[in-house]
Amino acid sequence: MPAGGIKFRFDCASVKPIKQHIRQIFANIERGVREPRSIGPMMRGGAVQLWQSRGGGLYGLGYVVTFVALEVLEIPELFRDLYALFGGGTVGLALSALLTLIVDFFVDTLKNMIFAFIWPGLLISYLDGWGVLLVALGFASFDPLLRPLIERVFPELKHARETQETEKAQKQAQKQAKKEAKKEAKKRRFKNKKQSAAD
Repeated sequence: MPAGGIKFRFDCASVKPIKQHIRQIFANIERGVREPRSIGPMMRGGAVQLWQSRGGGLYGLGYVVTFVALEVLEIPELFRDLYALFGGGTVGLALSALLTLIVDFFVDTLKNMIFAFIWPGLLISYLDGWGVLLVALGFASFDPLLRPLIERVFPELKHARETQETEKAQKQAQKQAKKEAKKEAKKRRFKNKKQSAAD
């Protein structure tokens, strides 16, 4: 390769989380097929985990609601495509058609994730001025009014939030203690220098 040329290095470590996520998706699908009763708790747990990963506040709630709504709206299209592939009784199913369906599913999911990330902007653009007011009121009233109601329905959210707050407070206390220790060490060094200069 000439000097200054573009080097491309495929990093296997960056692919690992994606592979694990895909394996988890297929494991959940398999579990849901084997144990249909597990679908509800798995969906609830997934939604709560997704919400918590987005902060556990109004933004996280909007993200989950937007993502789930967009995914649900795509279910009829997915079933239509699956019926077109398997419903016709065709034995020699083209592998490329199935791969295309899987790729389309993941691309649509990625698009839905992007739309979910920008849900406040989508709401504002859809409702114009009322959207700005609604988003502002939502963020202002979430902690005092909506959070207690939601945490009654999802107690695991309250537990996760309290755990997060405790960990944050502990980290801040450790940071403060390190800061104080550095100040004390600096004072001692200054005192020692002053004393050695006086001697």
